[in-house]
Amino acid sequence: MKMSEKPSTVTSVEAEPDALRADPVKSRRVGITVSVFLMLISVAITSTFIAIGGSLAVRNLMATGWNQTRGLLITAKAEHAGGKKENPLVPLVRYQFTVNGKTYTSDHWSPAGDGPDLLGQIERLKAASPLIVHYNPRNPADSALVMPSMHLGYLPLTLGIGLFFILVIAVSGGTLFAAIYPEVAALEDTPARRAIKLSLRIGFVLTLTSLTGLVTLLTGLQGGWWQWIISVVGVLVVVNRSRKSDLKR
Repeated sequence: MKMSEKPSTVTSVEAEPDALRADPVKSRRVGITVSVFLMLISVAITSTFIAIGGSLAVRNLMATGWNQTRGLLITAKAEHAGGKKENPLVPLVRYQFTVNGKTYTSDHWSPAGDGPDLLGQIERLKAASPLIVHYNPRNPADSALVMPSMHLGYLPLTLGIGLFFILVIAVSGGTLFAAIYPEVAALEDTPARRAIKLSLRIGFVLTLTSLTGLVTLLTGLQGGWWQWIISVVGVLVVVNRSRKSDLKR
């Protein structure tokens, strides 16, 4: 008897069902859609954080030129927001001051931000004699008891959050480029790929160095230009290494 031959299990690529084949046009559309969506979301969130941080910085800077007058402290204490101990402390102050014969009563604490030493500021206000009130000469009702220190410690945190989303933009930008020009993206060494890699590295470094703002908030330390110096040095190191890598090729 002859042994029956087993049917071959090898199937050719041509015999593969159409449903299992990748549709390059559809894949490209999906890549472009996802990339554009991520970029739009990133731009929206980034611009929001930068706008908030920038407006606070500008307000603090403008407040350094406000006029001063003597005031009367009515009450000054710190309580947990909403009366819950798990919430952060907030200042509860009330004071009076007079400008051009008109008396104002205000509970404004600082132009923008409470500052890290809240309890210490409260005690200093109670002991202040006289109490100095800072007010906007254009609108005396816009006043403050505690002026912000002239440092930019909180800005790296704000920009750091924004830079994280810039990193997302870089990633989605690379995906978008690859979806539109798959032939060029497949090449190992092109200016486009080098630019994308450099953007990713810079975004990653800035995201890490900008976390110094988070450190200053958690520890109560004073931030300053040293945070920006760290960020600049990090960027220079990344750019220098990328250039050396390009020269070796």
